[in-house]
Amino acid sequence: MKLVNRVGQELDAEFVVEPLDRDVPGFDVVLRSRSGGRNSANRRNPDYFEALEEILRRLAAADATILNIEVDSTVTRALPASERRLDLEFPLVPEKSGDLAQLRRRITSAQRTIGRRSGVQPSGGNNHKQIRMTIAANHLLTNPEAGREWLLAPPVRRTWIFQWNPKIWGGDDFLRDKRLGDLNDWSVNQYKSEVAGGDRMVLWKAGNDAGIYAVATLVGDLFKRSPGDQVNPNARTESAIRFRFDDLLDPPVLKTELLAHPLLRELAVIKFPNATNFRVEPDHWSALEQLLRRTRQTLADEIETTTSHPEGAVKHISVNAYERSGPARAECIEHYGRTCVVCDFSFGDFYGDIGEGFIHVHHLVDLSLVDGTTETDGIRDLRPVCPNCHAMLHTARPAHGVDWLRDQIVGPRA
Repeated sequence: MKLVNRVGQELDAEFVVEPLDRDVPGFDVVLRSRSGGRNSANRRNPDYFEALEEILRRLAAADATILNIEVDSTVTRALPASERRLDLEFPLVPEKSGDLAQLRRRITSAQRTIGRRSGVQPSGGNNHKQIRMTIAANHLLTNPEAGREWLLAPPVRRTWIFQWNPKIWGGDDFLRDKRLGDLNDWSVNQYKSEVAGGDRMVLWKAGNDAGIYAVATLVGDLFKRSPGDQVNPNARTESAIRFRFDDLLDPPVLKTELLAHPLLRELAVIKFPNATNFRVEPDHWSALEQLLRRTRQTLADEIETTTSHPEGAVKHISVNAYERSGPARAECIEHYGRTCVVCDFSFGDFYGDIGEGFIHVHHLVDLSLVDGTTETDGIRDLRPVCPNCHAMLHTARPAHGVDWLRDQIVGPRA
């Protein structure tokens, strides 16, 4: 059997999963040895190190415990168990190791002295021998078959929220000059054994205007920042990973909107915000993806500008959205105020200072259905609406009318 890595490439290294030959719940994972040089015609299992690290990564994701690792060869099988065993402290819990690459190096380094021929230099002995890892059963890895399925499963793309605190790093203008496809890197202080290249990153801004501001893809492996590049200069070491911007949200999806969602209000970053990295469960991402899609298509109207320009100019995010001109928006708000014309909700009245002045504006004529460019009159063409009513207006195309939606309200108005 061969593993597939996180980007879907098959690793050229054989392994097998075997039942234990003793009355202990669990199974053995046997990774075949590597042999032959880079140009050898008899080269075997050249991706040994990558496969071992991938096995450790998948065991970490399953919260597995490694009870024992020993060198398993014709020479070592004749040795007592204590002499076959790697000189490591067992049990090993990959999920708690923090740095799986370092754990892999510890495992390969500990192989050197096992079964070494007499007369070999102290530093000699190869570090890519056949090894047998004994894995304890748990709720995911109940038996050898479950272990085999887990290790052979296609790679899963996880979703993470990475938190940005502008008071600590980056400031409020961190995203101002960013473009789709730009590369950057971010600290990884939690879930170091799980965060991996190919995973999805959701960028969360902390503070009074907290919320989701960008979506990205993690690239490559975790690395250690040099002391001069550390966000926390007092940290002994600092792990980070690179990422590529896939989507810059304008407007962002604010925490106030997420708190009104029956599922997304349970996001870990909302309930327990004192961290850098947060796991996003699959059902949370599914709901968030729907909300982001709706936001991209219908709510991109919070554009700050000081000069007039025609409406309908296409702004490329990951899908097209339409800019609303700043002067027209200001004219609308000055005339109608900052209370939702549909449900009478006022962010300032409800949230106090943090909500003062916040409101969306809705274009009465659906701009996505207008050909060419149009000049917008803030009083004639726009109305102030809260995000919830704005989303409901755009559940149809063309959008529902403001008066129609006001008549649909069944609960008490704000």
